[in-house]
Amino acid sequence: MRRRALIATLAMPALARAQGNVGSGFPDRPIKMVVPLAPGGATDIWARLVAEPMAAMLGQPVVIENRAGAGGMIGAEAVKNAAPDGHTIMFHIANHAQTPVVLKRFPYHPVNDFSFIGKFGTTALPEESPTMTSMTATPHHGAGIEIRGVDLRTADDATFDAIRDLFHRHGLVFLRDQQLSQTDHIALAKRLGTINVNRFFEKNSAHPEIALVT
Repeated sequence: MRRRALIATLAMPALARAQGNVGSGFPDRPIKMVVPLAPGGATDIWARLVAEPMAAMLGQPVVIENRAGAGGMIGAEAVKNAAPDGHTIMFHIANHAQTPVVLKRFPYHPVNDFSFIGKFGTTALPEESPTMTSMTATPHHGAGIEIRGVDLRTADDATFDAIRDLFHRHGLVFLRDQQLSQTDHIALAKRLGTINVNRFFEKNSAHPEIALVT
């Protein structure tokens, strides 16, 4: 269930702004929509789908600003410190609440420092599978997502769907403690299709790891 809950929260893009009061003349200038993730990813695309009709409705341009880094904390902290007048908003996913907990750094309170505006949508989940129940995903110390608790030699289709989903959201997925032969590696590459698979060893690790990269 932990894995299922993680995927569910990752799939909920939402809008928020810094806490404060919006004046009666709002908006009186362009609105900056901060996306605290890299340009070109799913969250960035969703934000741009929202920005155009939002600009038409409000009568002011909505300008996307990508502020990626630290699992989304850099952009979120910038929004938290912006003037709370509604002209700086954020389009984010559940990293907003998860990353500070994982990295043990709290530059903002994910609830008290922001006013929730709305949720854009959700993503359907694959059926729970035996291999998914033991799978965990956390931010990697450098970039991307790190997955543990999965043996790629026996993983089922639902697990591979979840891995692809994480890859397309974060651009880089590390799968720890794999024991793949060259034949297994070739089969994995075929199964993942257009996602390139790079195999490498980490210092002091007994087993090779797999990095999925574009």
